[in-house]
Amino acid sequence: MKMILFVAAMATLTAVSCTKDPGYRPYPTPTVAKSVQFSIHQQQDYSAVQYNGLHAELKLAVSKFKKADGETIVLWDSAVPMQSIRNFPPSHIPQMVIKSFGGINDYTETVQASFSILYKNALNEVRAFGMNDFAGFGVSTLTLPVRL
Repeated sequence: MKMILFVAAMATLTAVSCTKDPGYRPYPTPTVAKSVQFSIHQQQDYSAVQYNGLHAELKLAVSKFKKADGETIVLWDSAVPMQSIRNFPPSHIPQMVIKSFGGINDYTETVQASFSILYKNALNEVRAFGMNDFAGFGVSTLTLPVRL
């Protein structure tokens, strides 16, 4: 009888020790999609003769910015090579460039859009202008006007 109780106790102990504890199961972090809209157009009418020889180069970029450590990951970039400023769309007909990005953790990450313009005149004098903006918490669409 003692032997049967001993075997039963050992079997019970073995069965109890083999059950798996569900343990900690991390919940998936909810992610959102964010889109960036660049509205590209001339700032003014460049048909006057004083704008002959005025050229511009345009660079666009979208990055994911991690708030905790400041890490920046480029998601997309593009460039329009140096060309006459008159080749860019007029202000009444802007060109829209729309990019969407999913998998953004809205609590710890944000999307940053930026552009830079390099101007060169007929005398080869150069000047530059740039701008960036962030799509903060709860903002799903960021619009950045690019006026050349």
